[in-house]
Amino acid sequence: MTWGVTISDVTNTTGVTPSASDLAQADSIITIYINRTPDASGGISGRDLSWIRAAIQWQAAWVSSQPNLTGSSQYDSLSSDGLSVQTTAEWAKVLAPIAARSLKNLTWKGTRTQRTPPVRQGRGLILDFENEESDQYTEWSAP
Repeated sequence: MTWGVTISDVTNTTGVTPSASDLAQADSIITIYINRTPDASGGISGRDLSWIRAAIQWQAAWVSSQPNLTGSSQYDSLSSDGLSVQTTAEWAKVLAPIAARSLKNLTWKGTRTQRTPPVRQGRGLILDFENEESDQYTEWSAP
């Protein structure tokens, strides 16, 4: 099962017409990186599906220009004939730059910061941390 991106979708978005195998490879790579399958797409928002499809389209356009993409490319530094290549991120070896940027827009790839309400909201308590009497769990009180 695929995410439903067609060759004409890729051509219309990127101006590149990929082969069917390049599109299948792009679909597979993006599925690995998003850690979701098309079978589980029922719980994915329309916004996230749009970003997934955009990532697949840009990945498919990029794949065709990457010789030996599935071969050994585990390098962090390469120098030859005065040219130098160094990758700093693992994804940079197999993901198209615009596809990688699209994936950053997925809701589950965003920040993992927990938002907690201030102490004075949502709990019905008014605490003053500088005043020991405001702690309901202590028996201490001012004389």
